[in-house]
Formats: sequence, C-alpha cells, structure tokens
Amino acid sequence: AIKPDFVEAHNNIGLTLQKQGKYEEATVSFNKAISLNPNFNEPRYNLSYLQLTRENFIEGWENHEHRKAKNILFKKLNLKNEKIWNGKKFNGKLLVLGEQGLGDQILFSSMLNDLLNIQKDITVTVEERLLSLLKRSFKKITFLSDKSKLDLENFDKYIFLGSLGKFFRKSIKSFPKNQKPFLTPDLTTLNKIKNYLGNKPLKKIGLSWQTSSPNNRMGRNIPLKIFEPILKLNEYRFIDLQYGDTTLERSSVKNTYGTEIIHINNLNYKDDIEELVGLVTECDLVITIPNFTTQLAGALGVPVFVLLPFASDWRWFLNRSDSPWYPNIKLFRQKRFEEWTSVINKVYKNLIH
Repeated sequence: AIKPDFVEAHNNIGLTLQKQGKYEEATVSFNKAISLNPNFNEPRYNLSYLQLTRENFIEGWENHEHRKAKNILFKKLNLKNEKIWNGKKFNGKLLVLGEQGLGDQILFSSMLNDLLNIQKDITVTVEERLLSLLKRSFKKITFLSDKSKLDLENFDKYIFLGSLGKFFRKSIKSFPKNQKPFLTPDLTTLNKIKNYLGNKPLKKIGLSWQTSSPNNRMGRNIPLKIFEPILKLNEYRFIDLQYGDTTLERSSVKNTYGTEIIHINNLNYKDDIEELVGLVTECDLVITIPNFTTQLAGALGVPVFVLLPFASDWRWFLNRSDSPWYPNIKLFRQKRFEEWTSVINKVYKNLIH
C-alpha cells in the first residue's frame, strides 16, 4: 500500500506463495513484478520454475533463458547473440556451456543423446569433478573442464546446457518413455567399492538425508532418527552416501536401534565423484532427499526413492509419483510442510511389500 511499485517485494511475495504451494497467486505476483520492470530478470526466471513445475514447458523454457547463471556466464565469456544455436542442424562445431550446479549438469546431460541425433561435432564444458565420468559415458562428445581456457573462435555456434530443454523437452510427451541409464561407472573403482563392502547376501540401501546447498536446505534436510521404521528392517544393509561428518548421527542410530550405517572412511564423497558413483552403483536401492545423489543414482539406473519436501522444486513437477527424467525414480511427497513421518512410513510400506 505504501509503495505498490516495489518490484523486489512483488517478486519475494511470489517466492513465498510458491513455497506455500499457492501457484496461481505466485504467478500473479511474478507477473506483477515483470510488468513493473520488464528488465528485472529475477521474477522471470522464478516464474520459469513455476511454469516448468506445472509442465508448461514452452513458456517455462523461454523464461528459463533469463536465469542468473546463464546471464553471468554470457557476460563473463563475452558471448555474441548471433552465434547462439537455434536448435537446427548445421555444418560446424557446437559448444555446449555447462552451468548451474552438479546435479543440474547431470540432469541436463540426459538430453545430450538427443543433441547427438542432430549435431556430430559437439564439445561440452562441465564442472571438473564430472569430467572423467561424462567422457566415459558419452564417447562421441568432447568434454572440457569449465576451468579450461576457451577459444570461442574455434566454434561456429554455442548453446547453454540448461537451454537444451527448449529444443528437446517441449512437452511431457517428448521425454523418452524408456530412458536408459546414461552414466557409466568406472570398473576399477567399482571393484574397489565391492572389496570395501564385501559379499554379504543382504540387499544394500544407500541413504542421503542432508544437503549443504543454500537452496531450501531447511525444507529438505531430515534428521536421521526420522528414518527409524526403515532402519529397524533387518533384511537390509544401510550405506552412508552423505559427504561430511555423519559420525554422531550414525552412532546415535546404532546405539538406539542397533543398526549400523556403513561409512567408508577411505572414500572422498564430495570431491571424488567417481568413488561416489561406484558406491551408488553398488546399492540395490537409494533413499534420498532431492540432491546431487538423486541425479547421480537416477542417471546410473539405480532404483531411487526420493523424499520430496512440500512444494518441491520444478525438477519433480506436481502431484507425480514418477519422474519423466528417470524411469527408475519413485517420488514420495510431503503433504504438510516439514512433516516427514508420514513420508517415511510410505517408504517403509513399499519396502515390506
């Protein structure tokens, strides 16, 4: 009432309404912010995530082009608009610029095989920790670290990895019905993990329950003790997939329920992605919050139960128990904010049936 043209406030109201699951009202707030200042990008990319959540892919991907990560990289590399790829086949070299977080780079890599059906000479920049994994998994593509010094004159066109969706995922029907695993683990690392875990006959469940990401950290993190019904199941071995020190929580679980959650001290869970890939591949099932582990397990073809917070992010859409991105993923959604007990109980019932 005091300042009705306060653009940032309308944008923040939209974010708050979105977190409450009030998508129609959130859309009104974002559009109000855009109408007040069409050059203010933040409400546009916030609106894009809302549109993608609701499977409005045409408008969603269009507004996704206003995202902060892309715009920063665009300016940093001094890119030229006339060299941005338009989705049509051409004779020449295409550079795909990886951006956003590790998980998004995995998620958007699911469209690289679609891209290969159009273009043959492709170079992709990715976060350095993913380099060896993606080189092995996509042998027809050249991969470079995002820390590499690029000579843009060597490429005829470029596109951002997060922009591939507007060409290859225009509707829910354009997601492959039988998406195959597109990441390949390293056999040497896999054998090392097998030796660590031994050959006990019990099925192995990998657990990931925390994130250090600032993006909705409080909404996603789950105290390990909430997993009590699952942890009391004697027919499984439980594997710690968390990076960081989980000693106190794991010790508390062991003292309270008598359940050991195996943590391999020799592995670098955070910086050596190949070791995490090997560990995830060795699991019969992964139970995780939505984080990088989710994307990794999904892309490796390992069965995954994802524990989604109320008003989860756009990658998981609305009211779905499946994931169009990964056929091996099953979604378990919160019905009320920060109420995890009923979600864990649903997972428990799936495990015992």
